[in-house]
This record gives sequence, structure tokens and C-alpha cells, in this order.
Amino acid sequence: MKKFVFIVAFLFSLFIMPVFAEAGNPLVRIGIIQHFGKNPNADILTIQSNEDLEIIYPKSPDQLDFKETLKQNSKSFQLKVSLFPAPENMQTSSKVIAGAYRTYETASYWADTLKQKFPQEEWQIVYPSPWQIWAETPRPQQLMQQLFQENFSSAWIQQKPKTSKVLTWIEKTPEEHYSFHRRKLLIRSPKNQAIKVNNKVYLGQIEISPDSFGSYSVINEINLEDYLRGVVPFEIGANAPTAALETQAILARTYTLANLQRFLPEGYNLCATQDCQVYGGLGSANRNIDMAIKNTKGIVLKDKFGQIAQIFYYSTDGGFSANYNDIWQGNKIGLNGVNTCSNLPDQFDLSLEESAHMFLTSPEAKTWGCYDAVSPAFRWEAKIKLGELAGKMKKSKERWKFAWPDFNEIKDLKVQKRSNTGRVLELLIITDKGDFVIEKDEVRAALGGLKSSFFVIDKNTDESQNITLAIKGGGFGHSVGLSQFGARTLAAQGLPFDSIIKIYFPDYRLGRL
Repeated sequence: MKKFVFIVAFLFSLFIMPVFAEAGNPLVRIGIIQHFGKNPNADILTIQSNEDLEIIYPKSPDQLDFKETLKQNSKSFQLKVSLFPAPENMQTSSKVIAGAYRTYETASYWADTLKQKFPQEEWQIVYPSPWQIWAETPRPQQLMQQLFQENFSSAWIQQKPKTSKVLTWIEKTPEEHYSFHRRKLLIRSPKNQAIKVNNKVYLGQIEISPDSFGSYSVINEINLEDYLRGVVPFEIGANAPTAALETQAILARTYTLANLQRFLPEGYNLCATQDCQVYGGLGSANRNIDMAIKNTKGIVLKDKFGQIAQIFYYSTDGGFSANYNDIWQGNKIGLNGVNTCSNLPDQFDLSLEESAHMFLTSPEAKTWGCYDAVSPAFRWEAKIKLGELAGKMKKSKERWKFAWPDFNEIKDLKVQKRSNTGRVLELLIITDKGDFVIEKDEVRAALGGLKSSFFVIDKNTDESQNITLAIKGGGFGHSVGLSQFGARTLAAQGLPFDSIIKIYFPDYRLGRL
């Protein structure tokens, strides 16, 4: 709990004036729009309300705090970003990027490794897309050499550009128009009315602040329980059965409190996309969703130490959920895969290729009572021509900065190791320049963005000896934790939320904040 208290205290320090949340319902800061102004000529923010809004901004255009402020009132206005010359005293800096990663979990593992090996550097996990780990340093070349020695071969140096972007808006009066330029902005509704930002509806207040990449973050500061009203319908569906809505509310509440640190370098806690959990504002909230949140208020999942548990959820697992370390480096106690079928005809050793193949290709799978068998991604197939695979892998290597060796042609590939949940842990790639192995979460990206890492490969050869890979799989997403399709099915069968959660998280327990 000490970590939680520290983070909440940090949040309060960011406010322009004291704002107090009730116990068990803390304020959270959500980055609803990331990298606003990255394209200055195209990015426009329209902000509206039924009542006059307070537009609060620093007194000085170069000021980055709210110690001295000015204020306007308006029901509607537009924001853009303009390019200005950098201030003369603007410091240039060199960042060393240790690597790029597909997920926060992978970046977090390697950030911990870097902090142990180079404790003198202030390593940060940031998200310019994809995730990166970087450190500002006065000795970039020396640090780069040290990183290469520790096998961080994809590291590079980035110079901060000497440019400045400012927020621009216009105040219209009957007589004339006034143009304003500031680097920070706060929008409030004095009567606590909803604020519409680019046609999405939010409660709380909106802040626009500079990010780490020369653009801006649009942040919604809102209490936790209202925030859940904009998560639950977008994650599990507004029409889900009551127990599924309650299950999702508990998991979203738990996930939020366990991940408040995720975007602290940018001054907020969580993003609004699938890189965190989807938050679409309050436009889809309804009575059933509000009741599900109210009925579970303060309920979270806790680990065996009594701490807020690190949990995950996803669309579909295909009949068996995954272990944490099937997908990411390291291990999280309590996040182990489980059988999610009620009527399996046999014991499948999914670590064996033949058994995994039978599990994923059996025509009887729909009769096994698998909880998420109704999902369109319960079973799927993707076909890739072997001759085209090298191009796909090179694009993945470039995007994610994977430390794969160079190659021109993929001659073959083979599943080298599976986990006990059937997930591909190691995929052997045979190329014209030699062989190498890709692991865990990299596997999905290497094969063109597969739905999951729970798959088998059949190879078909045509008359011209061209080989097509028929990849047959199950599930959609990382499959660690709870299946949302499974929760909907179990709720429709009459199971309450505590029974649903116990199936997917047998090593955790429900508790209260």
C-alpha cells in the first residue's frame, strides 16, 4: 500500500488547487489523447459544454505551472498547436534509447534489468509508440558502448530537437478576436457538467500539458468510479450480462490501482487505448453499467500478500489461458494458465506438438464446453506464403527494433518449445544467413501480427514447390488472466462475479480497498 499512497500523493501535487476524493475513490489521470500536435497542421481539439467552461492558463506564455494564472469563460472553443522558435535558454539534451518494445510488460522487465546494471542512470519507460526505455545523459557515447557490451544491441542516441510547440486558441468578442498561446491549459466546468472533447463526453476536468516528445497530452482527471463507467462498456460490451459487467468492473478497478505508475513520466496514470484499458468517455454508460459498478464499489483482487493484484484480461483464450511467463519475461505469482473448458474428453499435454495440434484442430472442440467457444476467434486460421515471410519479418524488425540477425530469405521455421498451456515459447527461424530463435511475444509480431501465440503450423506445397504456411490457432490477445467472452458465457449461465473470477484467478482473492 505504500506505493499506492505515494502515487496518490504525487497526483495531488499536480493539481492547481486542492481537490479531495472520497476514501476508496481516488482521482486518476487518464491520457485520453496522446501526442496531440504531432501533426500541427492537422490536429484540432474541439471542446464544448452546455454551460460556460473555465479556461485556466499560465500568466506567461513560457510558464509551465499554474502558480500565476489567467482565466476565460466559454461554452465552446478550438485548440491547435503552433510552431514557435525555441526559447534561447532552452536546453538541448541527448537521450539514449535502450530499446523499443511491443508491450509495457516487456519494457518493464528490461527497465528493471537496466536499473540494476546502470543504477547511476535515470531510466524511464515512455510511449512514443512503441514503448521505449530511455535515459537522458551527458555521456551518450560511453553509455552506448556499455549497453552494447550488455547485449542491448538495438540501442541508439536521440537528440532533442530545438523547436517549441505551443497551444493556440482564439477568444472571440463582438468587437475583435484575440489569439492566445500557452504551453499548459486547464478546462473545468464550475457546475460539474460534462465536457465534450472531440465528440467524446467526460466528467472531471481536462488538462493539456507538454509531453516528452515535443507534443502534448490531453488528460482527463476523474474519480475512479466514474472512470470505470467509461471503461466497462468499451471492454466487455454495454449489453453484457450483469455478472459479466460486475466482473469487468472489479478487474478494471484492480488494474487501474495496480498500474498508476504506467505513464507518470507524462504526468498521468493510464492511457485510453488497448495499451492500458480502453476508456471511451461516458457516452456508452447506462443504468446496468452504473449498477454493476455501484454493486462492486471498492472490491478489488488481492494477491497472497494482501496487496492489489497485478491482473490482466483479454478477448478469448481458445480453451486454455496462458501463464504470465508464456508471453512476457519474468514471472508474476498468481498469474498461471487454467483449463477453461468444462468437458474436455482427454488430458492434453499442450507442451507436446502432437497434442497441441489435436487440441487446436479437432472438429469436436465446440463440444468441449469451452467458456469462450462462442467467440469468432475461438479457432482461426492464417495463411502465409513462405516466400513472403522474410518481408513481413523485416517490417516487424524495423518497427519494433528487434535484435534479430540480418537475412534475405526464410527457408523454414519450426516450433522449438511450447509451454504447458500450448503457447509458442521459441520459434526457430531458418534463413539463408543462418538460424536464430525468437521468443514469446515476439512470435506474434514476426508472423504478421497473429491473433495469439497459441497456434500450430501446417505446411502445404503446390505443384511449383511453393510452400504456404497454414497457421491454425485459438484465442485472441495475450490470454493472461480472464477471458471476456468466457465471462459473458459464464454470467449468462447464472454464475455470480465471484465464481467467475475464481475460475480465472484461483490464486487471488477478492477484498476491499
